[in-house]
Amino acid sequence: MIAEALVDLQYWHWGVAGLVLLVLEIFAPGAIFLWFGIAALVVSLLKALIPSLGWELQFIIFSILSVVSIISWRLFFKKNPPREDPDSQTLNRRGSE
Repeated sequence: MIAEALVDLQYWHWGVAGLVLLVLEIFAPGAIFLWFGIAALVVSLLKALIPSLGWELQFIIFSILSVVSIISWRLFFKKNPPREDPDSQTLNRRGSE
Protein backbone atom coordinates (compact mmCIF):
# COMPACT_ATOMS: atom_id res chain seq x y z
CA MET A 1 0.00 0.00 0.00
CA ILE A 2 2.76 2.45 0.88
CA ALA A 3 4.82 1.39 -2.13
CA GLU A 4 1.83 2.07 -4.40
CA ALA A 5 1.42 5.54 -2.92
CA LEU A 6 5.11 6.30 -3.42
CA VAL A 7 5.01 5.27 -7.06
CA ASP A 8 2.18 7.73 -7.71
CA LEU A 9 3.94 10.80 -6.23
CA GLN A 10 3.14 13.88 -8.28
CA TYR A 11 4.73 17.33 -8.29
CA TRP A 12 1.87 18.80 -6.26
CA HIS A 13 2.49 16.30 -3.43
CA TRP A 14 5.97 17.75 -3.01
CA GLY A 15 4.60 21.28 -3.39
CA VAL A 16 2.04 20.78 -0.63
CA ALA A 17 4.65 19.15 1.61
CA GLY A 18 7.01 22.07 0.98
CA LEU A 19 4.36 24.65 1.82
CA VAL A 20 3.33 22.76 4.96
CA LEU A 21 6.96 22.67 6.10
CA LEU A 22 7.37 26.39 5.43
CA VAL A 23 4.23 27.17 7.43
CA LEU A 24 5.50 24.90 10.19
CA GLU A 25 8.71 26.95 10.24
CA ILE A 26 6.61 30.04 10.96
CA PHE A 27 5.08 28.43 14.04
CA ALA A 28 8.24 26.63 15.20
CA PRO A 29 11.16 28.87 14.21
CA GLY A 30 14.66 27.52 14.26
CA ALA A 31 15.59 27.43 10.57
CA ILE A 32 15.22 23.65 10.30
CA PHE A 33 11.84 23.17 8.62
CA LEU A 34 12.74 26.00 6.25
CA TRP A 35 15.40 23.94 4.51
CA PHE A 36 13.22 20.84 4.30
CA GLY A 37 10.44 22.98 2.81
CA ILE A 38 12.72 24.55 0.23
CA ALA A 39 14.11 21.13 -0.70
CA ALA A 40 10.57 19.79 -1.15
CA LEU A 41 9.67 22.74 -3.38
CA VAL A 42 12.79 22.16 -5.50
CA VAL A 43 11.84 18.48 -5.90
CA SER A 44 8.33 19.62 -6.84
CA LEU A 45 9.77 21.83 -9.56
CA LEU A 46 12.00 19.02 -10.81
CA LYS A 47 9.08 16.59 -10.87
CA ALA A 48 7.00 19.09 -12.85
CA LEU A 49 9.83 19.53 -15.36
CA ILE A 50 10.75 15.82 -15.51
CA PRO A 51 7.52 13.81 -15.02
CA SER A 52 9.32 10.47 -15.43
CA LEU A 53 11.44 11.09 -12.30
CA GLY A 54 11.16 7.97 -10.14
CA TRP A 55 10.16 8.14 -6.50
CA GLU A 56 13.53 6.75 -5.39
CA LEU A 57 15.39 9.56 -7.13
CA GLN A 58 12.91 12.10 -5.77
CA PHE A 59 13.68 11.04 -2.20
CA ILE A 60 17.41 10.95 -2.86
CA ILE A 61 17.32 14.50 -4.27
CA PHE A 62 15.18 15.66 -1.34
CA SER A 63 17.54 14.09 1.19
CA ILE A 64 20.69 15.46 -0.40
CA LEU A 65 19.25 18.96 -0.80
CA SER A 66 18.03 18.97 2.80
CA VAL A 67 21.30 17.84 4.33
CA VAL A 68 23.50 20.04 2.13
CA SER A 69 21.38 23.14 2.72
CA ILE A 70 21.26 22.65 6.51
CA ILE A 71 25.02 22.07 6.75
CA SER A 72 25.73 25.02 4.45
CA TRP A 73 23.53 27.29 6.54
CA ARG A 74 25.17 26.18 9.78
CA LEU A 75 28.66 26.77 8.37
CA PHE A 76 27.66 30.17 6.98
CA PHE A 77 26.07 31.13 10.29
CA LYS A 78 29.21 30.15 12.23
CA LYS A 79 31.45 32.23 9.96
CA ASN A 80 29.04 35.18 9.87
CA PRO A 81 27.34 35.50 13.26
CA PRO A 82 24.64 38.15 13.58
CA ARG A 83 25.88 41.54 14.66
CA GLU A 84 25.09 42.43 18.22
CA ASP A 85 23.22 45.67 18.73
CA PRO A 86 25.23 47.99 21.03
CA ASP A 87 22.06 48.86 22.95
CA SER A 88 21.40 45.22 23.76
CA GLN A 89 24.41 45.07 26.10
CA THR A 90 22.55 47.08 28.73
CA LEU A 91 19.11 45.73 27.95
CA ASN A 92 17.31 44.47 31.08
CA ARG A 93 20.19 45.43 33.38
CA ARG A 94 18.99 47.80 36.02
CA GLY A 95 21.22 50.70 36.88
CA SER A 96 23.40 50.45 33.79
CA GLU A 97 22.55 53.32 31.51
